[in-house]
Amino acid sequence: MVERIIAANCEFLPDSTDKNILIGISGTSKDETNPLAHQAIRIGNSNPYKLVSFQDGPTSLSYEFEKNISLHIMRSNDKLIYNIQTPEIHATHELDPVLVKFYKPIGMGCIELDKIDKLFRS
Repeated sequence: MVERIIAANCEFLPDSTDKNILIGISGTSKDETNPLAHQAIRIGNSNPYKLVSFQDGPTSLSYEFEKNISLHIMRSNDKLIYNIQTPEIHATHELDPVLVKFYKPIGMGCIELDKIDKLFRS
């Protein structure tokens, strides 16, 4: 999996030694029922969860993943905020400006997740 860190040192992640939220791609295999399935999120020590839907707004991005997991990234004034929701977690925090500054797009057919870089640079 090729990954990028969205949030680091997330103390709100339960029972996890890895306290990061990562997005990325997992292989290049085609899924006939879900063309977004190669894009995924990993929360802490979890397995990757496939992307199932995506919405792009002028100042926000919304991602829905398997197992009722969602990630929303939005610009509010001069800050970038993320909201992560799972059956166990509901958290909203400001994105670390250092992670935002050094964030790089993934490429490799990852169109929906690469819109994060465009939001970060706007």
